[in-house]
Amino acid sequence: MAYSFADEIADKLLKLLLPTPGTTYSTVEPGFWYDRLSAFFEEAPDFYTFILTSDDYSFASRRVKRQVAIGLTQNFQLGYGLSEADAKICANFLIDGTLTLFRLRITGQIEMSSAELKQKIVALNLTGLHGFLKS
Repeated sequence: MAYSFADEIADKLLKLLLPTPGTTYSTVEPGFWYDRLSAFFEEAPDFYTFILTSDDYSFASRRVKRQVAIGLTQNFQLGYGLSEADAKICANFLIDGTLTLFRLRITGQIEMSSAELKQKIVALNLTGLHGFLKS
């Protein structure tokens, strides 16, 4: 049962994060990941948020991250001409790090405003740890 919810969540996240044919937005624009995932958490049923943030359902959260990373990997390979390994590294770094920071905020492990969290996610996603530590 939890796996079917995880699959459903992964499908919804991929629809939010992958560009649809004819759109002009880019998945690497500053704040793109934050804006899309923030909207998801604001609009998603509480159960989805619970599945993604609860330690008891970490297996389901890992399944969601893995499936989203697979979809993003394919998109990065096609859209940016990356090798499979490079696309996989980018996709996993982005989705795992971004969802983890949302989980920390939602579960109260870090206290910061939405704007502060967005700034942190953008800094990490665009410039890595080196850029984050300099900001």
